Amino acid sequence: MADERTVGEAHSAPTGAAAPAVVHRSRWPGWIWLVPIAAAAILIWFGARFLFTHGETVTVIFEQAAGVSAQNTKVEYRGVQVGEVKDVTLSDDGMHVRVRLSMDRSADRYLRSGTRFWLQSATGDLSDLSSLMSLLGGPSIEMEPGAGQPQRQFVALAHAPAFKTPTAGTRFTLTASSQGSAQRGSSVYYLGLDVGKVTDVQLVGPHAFRYEVLVRSPYDRLVHASSRFYDAGALELSMSSGLKLQLLSPLALLQGAVAFETPDSASHAPPSPTGSVFTLYGDKHSAELAPQGPQAYFAVNFPDPVGGLSSGAAVKLLGFVVGHVQDVGLQFDPASGQLRTPVTIAIDTDRLRFSTDGAGNRSAGAATLTQAAAVARLQRAIAQLVRNGLRARLAQEPPLIGADFVSLDLVPHAPPAHLDLRQPLPVLPATNGGGLKGFTAQLGALPLQQIGTNVRSITDRIRGFVNSPQLTQSLTHLQDTLTGIDQMVRQVKPQIPMLITSLRRAADQLEGVADAAHQALGGAEEQGGMNEAMAEVTRTARSVRELADYLQRHPEALLRGKQP
Repeated sequence: MADERTVGEAHSAPTGAAAPAVVHRSRWPGWIWLVPIAAAAILIWFGARFLFTHGETVTVIFEQAAGVSAQNTKVEYRGVQVGEVKDVTLSDDGMHVRVRLSMDRSADRYLRSGTRFWLQSATGDLSDLSSLMSLLGGPSIEMEPGAGQPQRQFVALAHAPAFKTPTAGTRFTLTASSQGSAQRGSSVYYLGLDVGKVTDVQLVGPHAFRYEVLVRSPYDRLVHASSRFYDAGALELSMSSGLKLQLLSPLALLQGAVAFETPDSASHAPPSPTGSVFTLYGDKHSAELAPQGPQAYFAVNFPDPVGGLSSGAAVKLLGFVVGHVQDVGLQFDPASGQLRTPVTIAIDTDRLRFSTDGAGNRSAGAATLTQAAAVARLQRAIAQLVRNGLRARLAQEPPLIGADFVSLDLVPHAPPAHLDLRQPLPVLPATNGGGLKGFTAQLGALPLQQIGTNVRSITDRIRGFVNSPQLTQSLTHLQDTLTGIDQMVRQVKPQIPMLITSLRRAADQLEGVADAAHQALGGAEEQGGMNEAMAEVTRTARSVRELADYLQRHPEALLRGKQP
């Protein structure tokens, strides 16, 4: 063989001759082939991963998709990414946005009818941390699984739901004449505790709004027929019992809120069922003034202007809220050519308690009577109070700066009046009230001109007296007198210690005389009145000594005398 000969000749070549090259061919193609092999392996791995992890592609129709972009916007469920946006296009009519989502295979079982998609926009929700994160990372698409049949095309929600996950509770409907601070997603509070959410707000009429709220379980059992819902999303300023500023929570101020309260008397009543309708009051004060039972209506013709009085203002009987102002009108009487301002007030029959005897046993409440019977009983009670001096007047609380309300008070020595219960709307007698008009009337009744004349007269007399020469001369004499007194005090003051010493010496001498006389007489009975004389001398000596002690403590007594 040629190869074998070459090898043999190589071995038989003389020493020192160059050996021929021997070539060995390897089966390994070379290290350079590692690069395409690795690239192919990576492609195979990504392909396998795509086949095993990639799920269905679904289409979701959005009303708008601001900030949504392919490959950047994620699809999330419970905070976990389950897909991403594949592409974004406009619908054929140009009114909607078609977003195709590439879902993970693990999310395929959730793609059923009833599944909800919505855009977690970058507006931010202070009650939801995920929405705040969207302010930094852009919007995301949220998903909530349904339980229907498999489906691959969906219509997204226009707004994010109040609850992202199914929540047990009871739904209630609230009606209001105007939209307050509450909005979709606002919290519902009970005694400051967040117990639910506002799920929807709709305008259903010219002056009618409807709120749908969901109160979570077990707090939904706190809602009864007598519960009061009110707008609690604003600052509450109350001046009825001193200036008071109250805020439910900072979050309620920013996003609005609804609160409700239930009287203790209703705690044993059955909870309200799903779909129960309640009135949403503008504030807590209005909710407290809302009637609790049948109402009796009365008309009042105030002698004062009532322009500051508004519907819904309180009606108070001896300071207790018993009703509210139903209507404030302005009427012109063509016959007399005068304007009248009739006011209609409503008094709640449950606000006034009745007793049957002097022991204070109360009769049945208005709730146990028919509506007509409860109203008739209240009207008779008001008629009796009118005969006893009950009158209506305008008032303000606080005075001058507070809101106007109607006050029913017992006026002493009021002119006789009666309440005609035969009229469809009995007229309550009224009297001049407080407020700015009453204050102005009282101020106008003062004799201001006469007071001003008297003040000017007194001022002139004082000015004349001050400028008179008699006052100057009197002041000069007073100064001379004070100077003389000062000189006398200076002369007398050095003599006071000597005077005190002399008084004490005289007291000692008097006591010595009394002792000597007593010893000389020996106490005989024939002394006559000598003992009485010596006793008087002794008392005199004691008085002189007390005078000396008093002057030592009060030397000014020489000038002013002894003070009581």
